[in-house]
Amino acid sequence: MADYRRIASGMRYKQVRTIIGTEGEELSRSDMAQYTTIMYSWKNSNGSNMNAMFQNDRLVTKAQFGLLEVGTDELLRRTNEIRVGQP
Repeated sequence: MADYRRIASGMRYKQVRTIIGTEGEELSRSDMAQYTTIMYSWKNSNGSNMNAMFQNDRLVTKAQFGLLEVGTDELLRRTNEIRVGQP
């Protein structure tokens, strides 16, 4: 959640990707009237997720569901521990 809160309107996709630490999945793209609009999604193994919409490579909106009060690094570490511990 701390990383989510660091992400602000007007940031470029590369900045958001750097904060999150991984590429987003492109959900949709539209090119219309000199605007390129792209929606990206990031999903965690626990079902929590974040979506972000960019117009001309600038963040215009973001939304999240179920993100925990830990940083992305901590969440990824916990997810990797769970995967390693599974048979």
